[in-house]
Amino acid sequence: MRGSRSALWFEEQPNAKQRYSVPADFRCQVFSISARNISIDIKGRLYLRLGTIVRAANLLVANPSQFVRKIADRLVPLPARPIGRTLASGYMSASAVNIKQAVRSAVPTRVWNWLRVLRIRYTILASRRRRERHNYGGFSLNVEIGDPIGRGWYDHDWPELPEVAVLRRYGLRPGATVFDVGAHQCIVAMMLSKVVEPGLVVAVEGNRYNASVGRRNVESNGIGNLRVIHGAGGAKSGTVTFTENWNGQVNSGAPDAGSVQVRCYTIDELSRLFGRPQVLFIDVEGYEGEVLVGASDTLSSFPDCFVEVHVGAPLETFGATAETILAFFPAEHYRLFVRIAEDEQFRELQAGEITPKVRFFLLAIARVF
Repeated sequence: MRGSRSALWFEEQPNAKQRYSVPADFRCQVFSISARNISIDIKGRLYLRLGTIVRAANLLVANPSQFVRKIADRLVPLPARPIGRTLASGYMSASAVNIKQAVRSAVPTRVWNWLRVLRIRYTILASRRRRERHNYGGFSLNVEIGDPIGRGWYDHDWPELPEVAVLRRYGLRPGATVFDVGAHQCIVAMMLSKVVEPGLVVAVEGNRYNASVGRRNVESNGIGNLRVIHGAGGAKSGTVTFTENWNGQVNSGAPDAGSVQVRCYTIDELSRLFGRPQVLFIDVEGYEGEVLVGASDTLSSFPDCFVEVHVGAPLETFGATAETILAFFPAEHYRLFVRIAEDEQFRELQAGEITPKVRFFLLAIARVF
C-alpha cells in the first residue's frame, strides 16, 4: 500500500479467546481460511491458534528468541534452561543450529508453510512502496522498490553486466528480438530493451507479484518494446506448479513449499508468437534444463544464449547437470564462455575442460558460418 503501513493488531484478554483484526482489503486478498480460531496439536503438547499465526510470523522474523520463549510458555512447565542460538527442551533437539530451525522442527509442515506464505503476502500488502531512479548499466531507469529482495538488488546503481557487454558484440544489437525467461521485476529486461531498440524484448516471470512490479516498471519508464508475460518457462506448454516466495521457481515437489499453478510457455511457443529470438536470457533457479528442452526448434536457428546454471541440488532435482546444459550448445555451432560469481569477466571454456562445481553463468555464442 503506497504511503501507509497497515499492521495487524491483536488483543489478549484473560480467560478469553484471542482474536485478530485486519484491514478489510488485506483480509479479502490474503486469508483463504475462515477467521475462527482453530487449535492444532503440535508434538502432543504445543498448541497454536491459527488466529495468532500472522503475529507469530512477524515475531519470528523480528525477534526469534522472543518467538521461542512465547512458544515455550505454552508447553507443560519444564526446568528452566537457557535459550540462545539453540533450544534445549524435551521437545526440540539441542543440536539445532539456530532458533528458526528449532522452531521449524516443532511446527507441522503445512502450518509452517502457511505461516511463511502469509508473511510474504502481508509484507507485500503492508510495505511502503517507493520509486527510485538509478543508473543500470548506463541506462537511467525509474524502478519500484517495495520488498526485501528489491531493496537489496535494485536500490543502487549497477555497472554494465558482463554478459550484456559480451553479447553486445554479437546478437544483442538494435532491432534484435530477446526472450528473458525468469525476468523477476524486469530490470535486466528494461536494460536489454534499451540496447535492442527498436527491437523487441519478451520478459517471462512466473511470480505474479514480481510480474506485476515488472509491468509497472515498464509503464513508468514509457518502454514500448517490452512485453511482460506472467508465466513460467518449461519443456511443454500447459501449467506448472510454482513456489510462492520472493524469488519463485518451479516447485521441485518439496512438501514445505507453498505453490500456485501458473501458465507454462515453451521458448518454441514464444517464437511462434513473437518471432525467433536472436538472444535468449534464462535464469530459472534450476529449471534451465527443462526450459532448454522446450527450445529445441528455436535453438536450431542458433541464437546467442545466456544461462545461469544452478549447479547442484536445484539443477539435479529436475534431472539435469551442468554437462547436460552444455550439451544443448554443441562445439560445432557455439563457443562457450563461463563466469562464476567471484569473477568479473567471462573466460572461454576449452574443449575437455571441467565445468565449475558451483553456480555459474554461461554464455553460448553462435559461430558465424
